Amino acid sequence: MDFTTLGAILRTYEHNAKVIHWGAYGPRFDRVHKLCDEFEGMFHADVDFAGETGLRIDQAPPSFDNIMSVLENSDHNYIVCQYKLIGYDEAIKTLQKMCADVMQALIEIHESELMQKPENMGIKSTIESVYDKYDFQVRYLNKRRAMPKDAGEGYEPHGRHGEYEPSRQPIHDETPPED
Repeated sequence: MDFTTLGAILRTYEHNAKVIHWGAYGPRFDRVHKLCDEFEGMFHADVDFAGETGLRIDQAPPSFDNIMSVLENSDHNYIVCQYKLIGYDEAIKTLQKMCADVMQALIEIHESELMQKPENMGIKSTIESVYDKYDFQVRYLNKRRAMPKDAGEGYEPHGRHGEYEPSRQPIHDETPPED
């Protein structure tokens, strides 16, 4: 894993957040719409981080013409969203998976041989800060967002760190409108 690949992941996930934004529907449309804007902004800010940090260690940022080839040459199956109607549970699950992918990429870069050099201590520290931002999204904000409206004391969210499982009983109907 390197900063070129991280940049390609983040640029793709920035676009994915917009695609989900366009496909949002259902009773929680406004919530998904706003949430996707938040994620798009977060991914966008970190594209700059990946590009500029990579340049510090002679790793070029990805260009639009090679983003897909960078992702396709990876061992991981990254999400590339196509437009479709998407309800709240699927949107949260997809955003959660994208955050987990970014977190895994950050871990791999952090643990790489290159990052063990003393001159890269500052970069490692920044990677940890960026990781913490995604960790906060995954383990706190998104778990709270996934809770049913009537969750009360003693409610245990489904899933573990880095995962999301929709509630077993639907909170609302998110059936797409019929043509």
